[in-house]
Amino acid sequence: MEIWKATEILLLASLVACRSSPQTIAPRNVAEISPSKGAVSAKLVPAPDSPDVRLGPGEEYVSPQLASGNPQPKYPAELIAKRLPLHIVAVRVTFDERGRLFDIAPSPIADSTHDEYQQAFEASVREAVEHWRCWPASIRKFREGPDSDGDGKPDYRILVAQRLLKTFFDISFSFEIVNGQPVVRSGR
Repeated sequence: MEIWKATEILLLASLVACRSSPQTIAPRNVAEISPSKGAVSAKLVPAPDSPDVRLGPGEEYVSPQLASGNPQPKYPAELIAKRLPLHIVAVRVTFDERGRLFDIAPSPIADSTHDEYQQAFEASVREAVEHWRCWPASIRKFREGPDSDGDGKPDYRILVAQRLLKTFFDISFSFEIVNGQPVVRSGR
C-alpha cells in the first residue's frame, strides 16, 4: 500500500510540475539592445484577424514560445560603409508541431522596405532565423483527480491528451546605422 501512495505522490508532483496556465501572445521586445554594440532585437507583430482558440471542457491552450537563445540577424557587412537609412524586414516564421522551422516568408501583416538592398537584409534575417527553435502551441486536455480531503475540489488534474499545433510568428527587424555602428533593433 505504501508503494501505491508513493507512486500517487510522485505522479501528483510531476503533474503539478508540468501544469501550465493559459497564456496570450502580446507584442513585446524579444531583447533590449545597446546601439554602441550593434546588438539585435525584434518585435513580434500581432495578427489583428487571428481567430480565438475554441476549447472544449477540460482543455487549455498553451501559447508558443520562441527559444531565448535563438540567433539574431547581423547587419550585412558589405552595406555598413554605405550608411543607408532605416531598413525594415518583416517575416512570418512558421514552425512545425515539433518546434522545427517549417517556413520563412514575407509577413502579410507588416511592411518591409523595398529597395535595391532588400535581398541583402532579407538574407541576413533568413540566415539567422533558419537556426531558430520554438516550443509550439498546444491544446492540453485534463480530467480532474479525486477529492481526497473532502473540500469539494479535486486534488489535482490528470493530463489525458495533448495536441501540438503548427505555430507562426510575424516578426519585424529594423536595420540602421547609429553613430557609425550597425544596429538591428525592434521594428517600428
